[in-house]
Amino acid sequence: MFVYLPALFVILGVMSMIEQLLVYAAKFIITAYTSILSPVLPSIKDKLDITLTQVGIIVAFFSLSNSILQPVWGWLEDHFSYYRPLLCSPLLVGVAIGSIGFVNNYWLLILLLFIAGIGISSFHPASFAYMAELKPNNRGMTVSILLLASSLGFVVGPLAITYFMSINGFQTFYLIMIPGILVTLVLHLHSFKTINKLTKSHIITNRSWNFRNINKSIYVSFIYALAICILSMNIFSFVPFILRESSQSMQITGIALSLFALGSATGPIIGIILAKRIGKNKVMLSSTMLAMAFHAFFLTTHHQYFLLGILFFLGVFLMGSYSIIFEIAQNQAGHYVATISSILGGFLWGCGGVSTIVTARFAEAFGLRHMMAGLMGLFLIILAINIHYLIQRNKLKTF
Repeated sequence: MFVYLPALFVILGVMSMIEQLLVYAAKFIITAYTSILSPVLPSIKDKLDITLTQVGIIVAFFSLSNSILQPVWGWLEDHFSYYRPLLCSPLLVGVAIGSIGFVNNYWLLILLLFIAGIGISSFHPASFAYMAELKPNNRGMTVSILLLASSLGFVVGPLAITYFMSINGFQTFYLIMIPGILVTLVLHLHSFKTINKLTKSHIITNRSWNFRNINKSIYVSFIYALAICILSMNIFSFVPFILRESSQSMQITGIALSLFALGSATGPIIGIILAKRIGKNKVMLSSTMLAMAFHAFFLTTHHQYFLLGILFFLGVFLMGSYSIIFEIAQNQAGHYVATISSILGGFLWGCGGVSTIVTARFAEAFGLRHMMAGLMGLFLIILAINIHYLIQRNKLKTF
């Protein structure tokens, strides 16, 4: 009997690995669905004959449901259950996003995107909670891989959808439902019992929501992070229109957005590694100044290949300090690390998306490039906070 034990352990290990891979795959697909809206916005604008302000409203509603509601879903899943959102979200998102091709009404489009956003915002906290329960002794690695899966989704999504649209347009847009449907079916068939079992041990019956013990300086970190989120969301949303003004093809637009997303994904990793070697303040200050420079280069450069390189490095330096400010906020959060993380990881990004309503209005009034140039004011806010942190650090050294 004991002869079969090693084989049994191998089988159980493989099954556990498959369950992890399924969640990672679902995370990748959910994030890819999230990233495909921006590249198709110019085509949606032409199809529905809407204004740039109405485009901003589309982005805002999508951001409201897929990011701003994440802390709410995290709280609900902590207190009730996360297995239904985890199992059903890929299907909900895939069907809602895939139905865009059938829509000829502006408000119906917003409704579909809002529904898709609900699926996205409910899935992300559920995936972190499930993996934490599945691998309680290896949470750091599972979180890292989940974040990597999200980053890859943002890189692949724009490339895939622009290639798809260049061949098929909206006629066969419903085909993009397929990945979401397949992942949902496989999750139900393979992981239903495990997810249902783990979710019962995860439910919290009582939790205090007293935030008085949180360090008040955390609000400075929120402002810093919010400025980055607004900049990133506006760049990602309006770059397709700027590139179209420069007569760039849809394929180039997809590559540009993927490079910006790739830079944004690698920036936090590079930033946190450098921070351990040369110090947080130096990394934050230098990345902010370099991001300002590359933002200015982007607005003044029209050469196709220079634009692609500039957008990549803009993403790297814009997000270079985000993991650092995330860590600072977590250290200031007291016992509310999860709550603060959901705000920084979802809510503020939703606020960045909602800001496109205002920025789109400015773009219509003063021109798209002038609006993007006006975003330099946010860089100045980040720069001011960096100087504040530097002064605080020097004061602490004095004592």
